[in-house]
Amino acid sequence: MSHRLLTVAGLLCVAGLLTPPSTARAQSAGFPHTIEIWGGGGWWSGEEAESYRAGAGTGATALFNVGWPVQVGFDLTSSRFKTDVTIGDQSEFDVDEFTASGVVRRRLGSFPRIYPFLGARVGYTRTSATVATLRLEQNGVLVGPALGVEALLSGRLMLALTGEALFQNYGDAEIFLDDIRFEDSGGSAWRYWVKLGLSWMWGPDRVPFQNRRASGY
Repeated sequence: MSHRLLTVAGLLCVAGLLTPPSTARAQSAGFPHTIEIWGGGGWWSGEEAESYRAGAGTGATALFNVGWPVQVGFDLTSSRFKTDVTIGDQSEFDVDEFTASGVVRRRLGSFPRIYPFLGARVGYTRTSATVATLRLEQNGVLVGPALGVEALLSGRLMLALTGEALFQNYGDAEIFLDDIRFEDSGGSAWRYWVKLGLSWMWGPDRVPFQNRRASGY
Protein backbone atom coordinates (compact mmCIF):
# COMPACT_ATOMS: atom_id res chain seq x y z
CA MET A 1 0.00 0.00 0.00
CA SER A 2 2.84 2.45 0.85
CA HIS A 3 4.44 1.83 -2.55
CA ARG A 4 1.11 2.53 -4.26
CA LEU A 5 0.49 5.77 -2.34
CA LEU A 6 3.99 6.99 -3.10
CA THR A 7 3.54 6.25 -6.79
CA VAL A 8 0.21 8.12 -6.93
CA ALA A 9 1.68 11.11 -5.06
CA GLY A 10 4.64 11.20 -7.40
CA LEU A 11 2.48 11.06 -10.50
CA LEU A 12 0.28 13.90 -9.21
CA CYS A 13 3.37 16.02 -8.51
CA VAL A 14 4.77 15.33 -11.97
CA ALA A 15 1.42 16.06 -13.62
CA GLY A 16 1.30 19.45 -11.90
CA LEU A 17 4.76 20.38 -13.10
CA LEU A 18 3.97 19.26 -16.64
CA THR A 19 0.77 21.35 -16.90
CA PRO A 20 1.35 23.94 -19.66
CA PRO A 21 1.51 27.55 -18.41
CA SER A 22 -1.20 30.00 -19.46
CA THR A 23 1.19 32.91 -19.97
CA ALA A 24 2.69 34.21 -23.20
CA ARG A 25 5.88 32.29 -22.48
CA ALA A 26 4.20 29.01 -23.32
CA GLN A 27 5.51 28.78 -26.87
CA SER A 28 7.21 26.31 -29.14
CA ALA A 29 10.71 27.55 -28.30
CA GLY A 30 12.16 25.65 -25.37
CA PHE A 31 15.06 25.14 -23.03
CA PRO A 32 17.94 23.09 -24.52
CA HIS A 33 18.53 19.49 -23.49
CA THR A 34 20.96 19.33 -20.56
CA ILE A 35 23.28 16.80 -18.96
CA GLU A 36 24.21 17.67 -15.37
CA ILE A 37 27.03 16.07 -13.39
CA TRP A 38 26.67 16.86 -9.71
CA GLY A 39 28.10 16.19 -6.26
CA GLY A 40 26.62 16.93 -2.88
CA GLY A 41 25.74 15.98 0.67
CA GLY A 42 22.72 14.10 1.94
CA TRP A 43 21.28 13.41 5.36
CA TRP A 44 18.30 11.54 6.87
CA SER A 45 15.43 12.17 9.26
CA GLY A 46 12.80 9.92 10.81
CA GLU A 47 12.64 7.39 13.64
CA GLU A 48 13.73 4.52 11.42
CA ALA A 49 16.83 6.41 10.25
CA GLU A 50 18.11 7.75 13.59
CA SER A 51 21.32 5.73 13.29
CA TYR A 52 22.09 6.99 9.75
CA ARG A 53 24.71 9.71 9.42
CA ALA A 54 25.12 12.30 6.70
CA GLY A 55 27.16 11.27 3.69
CA ALA A 56 28.36 12.37 0.28
CA GLY A 57 27.11 11.35 -3.13
CA THR A 58 27.41 12.03 -6.82
CA GLY A 59 25.21 11.53 -9.84
CA ALA A 60 24.13 12.50 -13.33
CA THR A 61 20.86 14.03 -14.50
CA ALA A 62 19.81 14.02 -18.16
CA LEU A 63 16.92 16.33 -19.10
CA PHE A 64 15.17 16.75 -22.44
CA ASN A 65 13.20 19.71 -23.76
CA VAL A 66 9.45 19.15 -24.15
CA GLY A 67 8.62 22.84 -24.63
CA TRP A 68 9.14 25.89 -22.43
CA PRO A 69 9.26 25.82 -19.45
CA VAL A 70 9.42 22.03 -18.92
CA GLN A 71 12.10 19.35 -19.21
CA VAL A 72 11.76 15.65 -18.39
CA GLY A 73 14.45 12.99 -18.04
CA PHE A 74 16.16 10.66 -15.58
CA ASP A 75 18.68 10.71 -12.73
CA LEU A 76 21.24 8.15 -11.49
CA THR A 77 22.75 8.59 -8.02
CA SER A 78 25.45 6.80 -6.02
CA SER A 79 26.22 7.66 -2.38
CA ARG A 80 27.72 6.28 0.81
CA PHE A 81 26.96 7.01 4.46
CA LYS A 82 27.74 5.50 7.87
CA THR A 83 25.37 3.98 10.42
CA ASP A 84 25.85 3.66 14.19
CA VAL A 85 24.20 0.24 14.41
CA THR A 86 26.40 -2.30 16.24
CA ILE A 87 26.85 -5.72 14.64
CA GLY A 88 29.14 -8.09 16.48
CA ASP A 89 32.24 -6.14 17.53
CA GLN A 90 31.78 -3.47 14.84
CA SER A 91 30.00 -0.33 16.08
CA GLU A 92 29.64 1.41 12.72
CA PHE A 93 29.84 0.47 9.06
CA ASP A 94 29.33 1.94 5.59
CA VAL A 95 26.05 1.72 3.69
CA ASP A 96 25.96 2.14 -0.10
CA GLU A 97 22.93 3.71 -1.75
CA PHE A 98 21.90 3.68 -5.41
CA THR A 99 18.88 5.41 -6.92
CA ALA A 100 17.41 5.56 -10.43
CA SER A 101 14.51 7.91 -10.98
CA GLY A 102 12.48 9.89 -13.44
CA VAL A 103 12.85 13.67 -13.23
CA VAL A 104 10.73 16.64 -14.24
CA ARG A 105 11.98 20.23 -14.05
CA ARG A 106 9.98 23.41 -14.61
CA ARG A 107 11.52 26.88 -14.89
CA LEU A 108 9.90 29.68 -12.89
CA GLY A 109 10.56 32.74 -14.98
CA SER A 110 13.01 34.65 -17.14
CA PHE A 111 15.94 36.48 -15.59
CA PRO A 112 19.21 37.50 -17.28
CA ARG A 113 21.46 34.41 -17.13
CA ILE A 114 19.57 33.03 -14.08
CA TYR A 115 16.97 30.22 -14.22
CA PRO A 116 15.17 29.25 -10.98
CA PHE A 117 13.19 26.00 -11.17
CA LEU A 118 10.92 23.55 -9.38
CA GLY A 119 11.36 19.83 -9.89
CA ALA A 120 10.37 16.37 -8.74
CA ARG A 121 11.79 12.86 -8.69
CA VAL A 122 9.99 9.49 -8.64
CA GLY A 123 11.89 6.21 -8.79
CA TYR A 124 13.79 3.31 -7.27
CA THR A 125 16.18 3.25 -4.31
CA ARG A 126 18.48 0.53 -2.99
CA THR A 127 20.71 0.44 0.09
CA SER A 128 23.17 -2.34 0.89
CA ALA A 129 25.96 -3.11 3.37
CA THR A 130 28.32 -5.98 4.17
CA VAL A 131 29.74 -6.67 7.61
CA ALA A 132 31.86 -9.84 7.84
CA THR A 133 29.47 -12.66 6.83
CA LEU A 134 26.37 -10.46 7.20
CA ARG A 135 24.85 -8.72 4.18
CA LEU A 136 21.96 -6.26 4.34
CA GLU A 137 19.84 -5.24 1.33
CA GLN A 138 16.83 -2.93 1.01
CA ASN A 139 14.84 -2.07 -2.12
CA GLY A 140 12.18 0.59 -2.24
CA VAL A 141 10.69 3.65 -3.90
CA LEU A 142 11.31 7.38 -3.58
CA VAL A 143 9.31 10.51 -4.35
CA GLY A 144 9.83 14.17 -3.57
CA PRO A 145 10.16 17.77 -4.73
CA ALA A 146 13.21 19.85 -5.60
CA LEU A 147 13.96 23.57 -5.71
CA GLY A 148 16.98 25.10 -7.38
CA VAL A 149 18.59 27.69 -9.58
CA GLU A 150 20.82 27.54 -12.66
CA ALA A 151 23.32 30.23 -13.63
CA LEU A 152 24.52 30.55 -17.21
CA LEU A 153 28.33 30.51 -17.38
CA SER A 154 28.72 30.50 -21.17
CA GLY A 155 26.81 29.58 -24.30
CA ARG A 156 26.74 25.89 -23.29
CA LEU A 157 27.58 25.64 -19.57
CA MET A 158 25.51 26.33 -16.46
CA LEU A 159 26.15 26.02 -12.73
CA ALA A 160 23.23 24.40 -10.87
CA LEU A 161 22.40 24.48 -7.14
CA THR A 162 19.59 22.14 -6.05
CA GLY A 163 17.88 21.17 -2.81
CA GLU A 164 15.72 18.04 -2.56
CA ALA A 165 13.45 16.40 0.02
CA LEU A 166 12.74 12.75 -0.83
CA PHE A 167 10.46 10.34 1.01
CA GLN A 168 12.00 6.86 0.69
CA ASN A 169 10.07 3.71 1.58
CA TYR A 170 11.81 0.33 1.79
CA GLY A 171 9.14 -2.36 1.70
CA ASP A 172 11.53 -5.10 0.60
CA ALA A 173 14.35 -5.70 3.11
CA GLU A 174 16.54 -8.80 3.35
CA ILE A 175 19.31 -9.98 5.66
CA PHE A 176 21.80 -12.65 4.58
CA LEU A 177 23.88 -14.38 7.27
CA ASP A 178 26.37 -16.86 5.82
CA ASP A 179 24.18 -16.73 2.67
CA ILE A 180 21.09 -17.76 4.67
CA ARG A 181 18.25 -15.39 3.85
CA PHE A 182 16.02 -13.72 6.45
CA GLU A 183 13.12 -11.38 5.69
CA ASP A 184 12.73 -7.99 7.39
CA SER A 185 9.88 -5.48 7.49
CA GLY A 186 11.90 -2.60 5.99
CA GLY A 187 11.05 1.00 6.86
CA SER A 188 10.80 4.57 5.61
CA ALA A 189 12.57 7.90 6.13
CA TRP A 190 13.13 11.32 4.63
CA ARG A 191 16.29 11.90 2.61
CA TYR A 192 17.53 15.48 2.07
CA TRP A 193 20.08 16.58 -0.52
CA VAL A 194 22.02 19.75 -1.31
CA LYS A 195 23.68 19.36 -4.73
CA LEU A 196 26.06 21.47 -6.81
CA GLY A 197 26.32 20.56 -10.46
CA LEU A 198 27.72 21.57 -13.81
CA SER A 199 25.31 21.33 -16.76
CA TRP A 200 26.17 21.12 -20.43
CA MET A 201 23.45 22.21 -22.88
CA TRP A 202 23.00 20.49 -26.21
CA GLY A 203 20.42 20.19 -28.95
CA PRO A 204 18.88 22.71 -31.37
CA ASP A 205 19.13 25.63 -28.88
CA ARG A 206 22.59 26.32 -27.45
CA VAL A 207 21.47 29.25 -25.29
CA PRO A 208 18.13 29.55 -23.44
CA PHE A 209 15.89 31.50 -25.76
CA GLN A 210 15.12 34.30 -23.28
CA ASN A 211 18.84 35.11 -22.97
CA ARG A 212 19.33 34.81 -26.74
CA ARG A 213 16.60 37.38 -27.41
CA ALA A 214 18.01 39.75 -24.80
CA SER A 215 21.52 39.44 -26.26
CA GLY A 216 20.40 40.00 -29.82
CA TYR A 217 21.20 36.45 -31.12
